[in-house]
Amino acid sequence: MQIPDRHKKAFESLVSMSDADVERLFTAFRSAAPSLDVDELAERVAENVDGLSPAVVMGIVRALVPLYLLRDRRGDSASSIVEDIAVRVWEDKDVNKQDITIEDFENRLTRFLNLEQSLGITSKAQSVLLENERLFCDSRVMTDIRPVFKNDPDETPEAAVIVHMLRITYHEDREKRHNDFFVALDTEDVTNLIGVLQRAERKAKSAATMIKASDLLYLGIPER
Repeated sequence: MQIPDRHKKAFESLVSMSDADVERLFTAFRSAAPSLDVDELAERVAENVDGLSPAVVMGIVRALVPLYLLRDRRGDSASSIVEDIAVRVWEDKDVNKQDITIEDFENRLTRFLNLEQSLGITSKAQSVLLENERLFCDSRVMTDIRPVFKNDPDETPEAAVIVHMLRITYHEDREKRHNDFFVALDTEDVTNLIGVLQRAERKAKSAATMIKASDLLYLGIPER
């Protein structure tokens, strides 16, 4: 198992962190409610941890959530993943490991990989949400005015129409690269599309109300 470069700092923090900071961080995780948004979960945890910067907490959360996904997909035990991570961290000569043994680090990481109510549910919710063949990423509409010429193209155009080109950018089969889909719309199409999306928004609010009225925890995208 290779540790992505973007997550190395997080594991370095878990290595160098004092026992007291580890305990405060673990307690904050244990009491935090799960979230569909990893950054929102990190913010909740950081608010309840003195002495650790929000950036450090954010990095740790972003590094741990994929490990839960990996564990569930591969069917590995937490201990197997912990051993792989620990070996990679100890092979890195740039990590200061003077005040901790590899066994102590494994114990720390094992604790953080058994926080099912916060990190575990967050990880599973993301997996359920993103388990689709194609995932919407971005969109843009380019609006053009197209002239209508008479038979003689040298003459001034007689009329004009408006065409909207909708570009939808998406991920396919969890690939990192983006794909684009283009479709032309007229003004009536735009109105119809807005109506469809507004209806979907109303349905989502109704469904959220139903979930909140039940015994289920509603995990929605937080409004920014």
